[in-house]
Amino acid sequence: GGGGGGGGELRADCVSVALEHPPSVVIDAESALASIPVALTLQSRLLSEAVVLSVEALGEDAAGQAVPASAAARREGVEVHPARALRWAGQVRYEGVELRPGAAVTLGFAALALRPGPVNVNRFRVHVQRRSAGRGGAAEKAPRLHLPRGVQSLV
Repeated sequence: GGGGGGGGELRADCVSVALEHPPSVVIDAESALASIPVALTLQSRLLSEAVVLSVEALGEDAAGQAVPASAAARREGVEVHPARALRWAGQVRYEGVELRPGAAVTLGFAALALRPGPVNVNRFRVHVQRRSAGRGGAAEKAPRLHLPRGVQSLV
């Protein structure tokens, strides 16, 4: 069944993730970039409780490690390495997305391919929080979970 685990923990499979993007894109001759529309669909597999999601696109640093692509992360000194083949444009972070039991949400992202060749757009961090029963509906932090296929991390 699609319920939460005991002891306040959420099961690792409480949210399913699907990633959609075109199989290939053409590099623009003027800008030397290729824009790749990316749709990330998250669906609750819980039957009786809502969760709150935070989703962030990830880039790579000079060592090839995943780093947040948001402007806030850049202000904190975390930089996406310029030699990598991918950059994110536009909105790279979604906060406080409520997902009701069984519901799905699709979030839009835009990746920029900086050079020809294969590009890995499957770079996201997803945080899942249990929606509290309180009046304000604030989320409470859920424990760290195992990674479903296609997600960088799921918390």
